[in-house]
Amino acid sequence: MIVYYSVLVILILNCCVSYIKVGRKTLNKTMFILSTLLLIFVSGFRYKVGTDYDTYKRLYTIYKTGPIVLWETPALYIIARFSALIYDHYATWFFIMAALTIGLIMFGIYRNSVSIWFSVALFLFIGVWHESFNIVKQSAALAVLFLGYKSIKFGKFFKWCVYCFFATLFHISAVFMVPVYFLARSEYFSIKKIIFVVVITVLFAFLSDYLFNLMAWLKQGDGVTESDSFLGERAVSWQRIIVAGAPLLFCFIFRKSYDFHDDEFRLLFYLSLLNFALYLFVASNSVYLARITMYTNVFNILFIPHLIKPFKKADRIIGIVLILTLYCIFWSYDLMKVPETRNFYWIFGR
Repeated sequence: MIVYYSVLVILILNCCVSYIKVGRKTLNKTMFILSTLLLIFVSGFRYKVGTDYDTYKRLYTIYKTGPIVLWETPALYIIARFSALIYDHYATWFFIMAALTIGLIMFGIYRNSVSIWFSVALFLFIGVWHESFNIVKQSAALAVLFLGYKSIKFGKFFKWCVYCFFATLFHISAVFMVPVYFLARSEYFSIKKIIFVVVITVLFAFLSDYLFNLMAWLKQGDGVTESDSFLGERAVSWQRIIVAGAPLLFCFIFRKSYDFHDDEFRLLFYLSLLNFALYLFVASNSVYLARITMYTNVFNILFIPHLIKPFKKADRIIGIVLILTLYCIFWSYDLMKVPETRNFYWIFGR
């Protein structure tokens, strides 16, 4: 845990330095880049940190020599071949995957967040960063989708489909994000739309057995989890469900402060609503299906800063401190749950 808390301290220091008035704009970019490199360094040079680390370690040889097939995560094979040219070792592959995943997410934060450093902290505390240690392929797909946020924001469906296509090159489950464009976008805010999103999610939950079969078909039996397996049946913890619903609860309490006519706020609200509904009705019955929520949960990194934005400066500071403190507690709990994440080792000392 020392490594994780050290990362947090360095990020806090970088944030503080970035607010120095002299040359603030250049300094802010520099500190942001250094923070990105720090997160990539820790993730890229980890050793046996993450539940699937040993699996990817064994698969590296297959990735670098096996045939590249469009429907079998071809991006992983291409990256393995590229990493072999640099230095033929699985550690190179892990580093490139970390650089790609974290780099794209941090760039998405820099380009889209109304409060960059707040979003960087949420990137850690919501669990997106350390979940990329456990679920490498889907995290890379998530990063591509997160980068495509503006295509939903500006109503460019074809462009969103292109982002979804590139995301499927890392994990085929990203195809489920295509219809999210229609669920998240709306020209106005209404209770009917909220009910519609919830109903669609409930129907999604009732079709869970069919979803397992669909995933098996899409993945051609490669790494498929059965619906009656331990991973397929184990429910997500109630703590995760509460955390997923926290932004919506905050939004409801201070609803009079928000402009639901604002297109971006409304879009992020519906994405957060979809995320909570997926956790509540789908992920609560299966950890495996909960992985789909990764694709929606990441947008809370952008939504939560919007919840603080309308407040006066003093209230905004109090709100940020309170929110980050609570999320930090959850982050510490989430890191401690499994030894594969809790115990950090460097590749240099293997």
